[in-house]
Amino acid sequence: MSKPMLKGVHRRFLGTSYDDEVMAPYGFVAGGDGKPSVLLHSHDMVALFDDFLGDLIGDEWAYVEGDTGYSNAIQTGTGGVTRITGSETNGVSPAECAAITQGLVKQWKADQGTGGPKTGRRLRMSARVKFDSISRTAEGGRTHVFVGFSDSGGAEMPAYDTGAGVISNAADLVGFLFSPGGDTGWSLVSVKSTAGDSGDQLSVPVVAAVANTYDTLELEVRAGLSDTGGRAHFWINGVKRGTIDSPVGSAIALTPWVGTWCQDTGYAQTLDIDYIAISAPRDTGL
Repeated sequence: MSKPMLKGVHRRFLGTSYDDEVMAPYGFVAGGDGKPSVLLHSHDMVALFDDFLGDLIGDEWAYVEGDTGYSNAIQTGTGGVTRITGSETNGVSPAECAAITQGLVKQWKADQGTGGPKTGRRLRMSARVKFDSISRTAEGGRTHVFVGFSDSGGAEMPAYDTGAGVISNAADLVGFLFSPGGDTGWSLVSVKSTAGDSGDQLSVPVVAAVANTYDTLELEVRAGLSDTGGRAHFWINGVKRGTIDSPVGSAIALTPWVGTWCQDTGYAQTLDIDYIAISAPRDTGL
């Protein structure tokens, strides 16, 4: 049933129905003023917010691993957290990683939506994560983390840096990279429609990571109606930290990817994921 908006404010961007219900034609947003924005589901926006409550990961997610030395489980405690845990014997190559993704069901694109003045084309993702080691030495456990979108939903580390520069396995990706071979800060990284590193774009470092301390990472790829490349915008803990132009192939199907691998034996790293939020305008079907 479609309800009329009886009273509206700000040119009817917000109003009430005859049942005293709050109405917003293009959805609702939580956050703002230094807080990451989370878009809630509406007819014009596709959105997912998962706080990892309960005792099992929802069907929306796939846990993938390239080595059986990893595990993932929702933790007992307040607020809901899922934890990826390594072992002292797990493999130590980027192919031997573990992640929360949406698997091979890649349902997100940078060109979703009409590109109009209301919803635009805005592919968004935010996640709150922490991990236990930021060491650059083998004795401390060199943990690598990626948070963002990738064109691969499997156990393939989208990008990493062991000291010789960023290597990108994915042909298209955009997100945040922590790789202690390059620096101990969060880096902004993207790759557009190419593998073998020729399409890499990187901005480092932007914010230092702190062991066992949560960071909230938020990105948005914005594109207009005739804009085939768009621009990626990045925030860390509510503060904008940079942009990358033409970050990914706009028509490439992507999956959210939050995962880790450890470069050293004898160290069992952890990656805690407090929540993941994703949203984009509903696709036109064209």
